[in-house]
Amino acid sequence: MANKEPTRFDHFRQRAGKLVADRDKIRTLVEEAGEKLDRTGGWSARFRAVREELALLIDLLGAYYRGEYTDISKRTLVTIAAGVLYFLMPLDVIPDFLLGFGLADDAAVIAYVVGAVRGEIEAYRAYLNNRNGQ
Repeated sequence: MANKEPTRFDHFRQRAGKLVADRDKIRTLVEEAGEKLDRTGGWSARFRAVREELALLIDLLGAYYRGEYTDISKRTLVTIAAGVLYFLMPLDVIPDFLLGFGLADDAAVIAYVVGAVRGEIEAYRAYLNNRNGQ
C-alpha cells in the first residue's frame, strides 16, 4: 500500500483540520463526495477496489456526522476528510477530465489514506458487521 504522503496532501490535511470541527461542513463534504462518486465514471477494474474504499471512507464520515459512529480519533477523521477533499478537487495533480488518467492520482491518494488509517477502517468495518448482525 502507498506509504509516501502524496504531493500537496498536507494542504488538504490543513483544510480538513478546520472542516472537521463543524459537523455541517462534514455533512456537506459527505453529500458532495457521494454525488461525485455516483457520477464519476472511468473506474476501471483496476480502480474498483479503490472506489469501494472511497465509498467506505465517505460512509464513515457520514456516520460520524450523524453521530452514529464516533469511536474515531481526530487525526484519522482529519486524514479521511483530507483524502475526500482531494477527491472533490476538479483540478488536482492530474485533472479528472483527463480520461483514463484523471482518477489515477485520486486513487493514489485514497490508497495512501486507507493505508494510513487501516486500523480504524477495520474497526469501522467491524462496527458495521456488528450493527448488521453479521
